[in-house]
Amino acid sequence: GQIAVNISHCKHEMFQWYKAEKAANPLRPLYELKELTRGMLGDSFKNNTLRLKAAESGTMLRFACAMANKYSMNFENPAATLAAGAALIKYIDVTRSHSLNVPINAQQELVDAANTFMRLRHVIGVKWIPKCHSMLELIITIRRFGNPLHTGCWVDEDLNHDIALVAGCAHNSVFCKRVLSSFMSKHGPTAKAAVAASKRSRRS
Repeated sequence: GQIAVNISHCKHEMFQWYKAEKAANPLRPLYELKELTRGMLGDSFKNNTLRLKAAESGTMLRFACAMANKYSMNFENPAATLAAGAALIKYIDVTRSHSLNVPINAQQELVDAANTFMRLRHVIGVKWIPKCHSMLELIITIRRFGNPLHTGCWVDEDLNHDIALVAGCAHNSVFCKRVLSSFMSKHGPTAKAAVAASKRSRRS
């Protein structure tokens, strides 16, 4: 059908862009997709979020911005779309071009980029998702924790995915009620561990 044709065309554009990007920016990390399927793009109207790993998302963002620029005449708000994409790319470029300690002027660039994206996302129809909050939190706490590029860890991403699947299959009373719901409660595991430690301390 037409969807399959569109995906095939998008995949062709993506592979062509990979080649051009390697030639234009040979030192920039490029995390390539080997395939692009309907399932990766979302298999229903409600579930239409692109499924990628963290590193792949950065490369796909640049590709998406390149395609938005190439086909801007088809967008309802092309200027807003391109500006929002450029703001996200600015976030990646700034974090990748600094060490753990980010200078004040670069921190301001991150704040400006985030403000631009947040202001424009309503215009171009980008929904608020947890990743938006995460990006803002990383910028807000950058003076305390440093550049998120050097404090984030992607090594355990696959393991975390497997753990999430196991946790998701756990019985509600085992995983949710006994651990998550009571974690900060005075009757929860943290409080019990603190009491036990206090008793051991008094005995010693």
